[in-house]
Amino acid sequence: MRVQVFRQIIICFGLSFFAFLMALGFKENGIVAPLLTALSLWFLGREKREYLKLALFLVPVPFYLWLRHAATDAGVLDAGAAAELLFKRAIERAPGSEPAYVQLAGLYLRQGKEAQALEIYEALLRLNPYSREALNDAGIINAKNGRYEAAGALFRKALEIEPGSKSAAANLERLESLKNPRD
Repeated sequence: MRVQVFRQIIICFGLSFFAFLMALGFKENGIVAPLLTALSLWFLGREKREYLKLALFLVPVPFYLWLRHAATDAGVLDAGAAAELLFKRAIERAPGSEPAYVQLAGLYLRQGKEAQALEIYEALLRLNPYSREALNDAGIINAKNGRYEAAGALFRKALEIEPGSKSAAANLERLESLKNPRD
């Protein structure tokens, strides 16, 4: 009984909130309709997982951040999967968004998925061949995997773009010491 009352209170509050958003003009950017759909599914008795997953795939990025936290808290997604969905969604919405590519590649690196991270950096370099961060990080991945020539070329290009880059210079120096070990 308490659950039903609580659900009705949430529904009333949610509908009022969405009506307020619609009055402010948010309906044009597609935020309100997906959330109302998700709320309706919940009201009809679908599981929390289902409505959160639906909303995660339908809602634009700013509200998506909030929903990602809600989904993580509800146990629908683990933090890594939620972050991956967030960054992929950001890339879909803004294909030229360098920070989204860098964050997704960084997430893959933290998860130990170097091949996927390298693919993301290469995709970013196709969009922006002057991304010093992508050049440097892709060089690090190549160096770790024994592709020293490719790594050196990436570090040198990063230094051409930003001659004062301490990280690219240090990485190139480390690479040279790996290629020519001193006895």
